[in-house]
Amino acid sequence: KLWIVGRNPPKDIVSYNSQDVKVDGNVEDIRTAYGKSDVLLAPIRNGRGTKYKILEAMATKTPIVGTRLAIEGINVTGGREAFVATSSQELAAKTVAVLKNPEIGQKLAKNAFRLVSTQYNWEKISDKLDSVYREVGGRK
Repeated sequence: KLWIVGRNPPKDIVSYNSQDVKVDGNVEDIRTAYGKSDVLLAPIRNGRGTKYKILEAMATKTPIVGTRLAIEGINVTGGREAFVATSSQELAAKTVAVLKNPEIGQKLAKNAFRLVSTQYNWEKISDKLDSVYREVGGRK
């Protein structure tokens, strides 16, 4: 089944609601969605916004299939921490590959978890922010 999660889904997305597709705009705790999912499909077509969904999927060991824009700005190597696709057909094929071969998804998720744990933990983030604040404030 396909579970589309996101606040205020547009009417054209809501129209997909059926026996095989669930459109849900009211998930209280996103960890619930990750815990019940076999893969995060991120068909991002524009580069706006943050990449929290990708980082959250990495932290919850949910395999990721997405576009280059979905992972942009995150130090992900396609094929190692996530599958990266350039077309709708490729997104679908890579998602099916993860669903049919759980060991592939587990390997992606394990690598992604390692990356998010080492490069995107609060200590690393706060060190980078501290550096930016010192630079902006004129202190080294």
